[in-house]
Amino acid sequence: MATYYPERANRNDVEGKSTFRCSVTARGQLVNCVILSETPADMNFGDATLRLTKLFKLRPMTKDGTPVDGGTFTSTIVWKLPQE
Repeated sequence: MATYYPERANRNDVEGKSTFRCSVTARGQLVNCVILSETPADMNFGDATLRLTKLFKLRPMTKDGTPVDGGTFTSTIVWKLPQE
């Protein structure tokens, strides 16, 4: 996660968190992600979270045992300063 940590927040020793919601495809990819909240609001934790979600893969929703599009995933990421 250190690679995705917002540069400005890192320079100013600021930690934060962001809550997001995404749709889950039949392949387990997160798409159409939106930030529901982020604190502090001016440190780009939401943007960093959206970049990070591209790396996630989840178990998709199934119908009759077959993976289908349409699941929803909501979570919060707590951003801690990277350790050197």
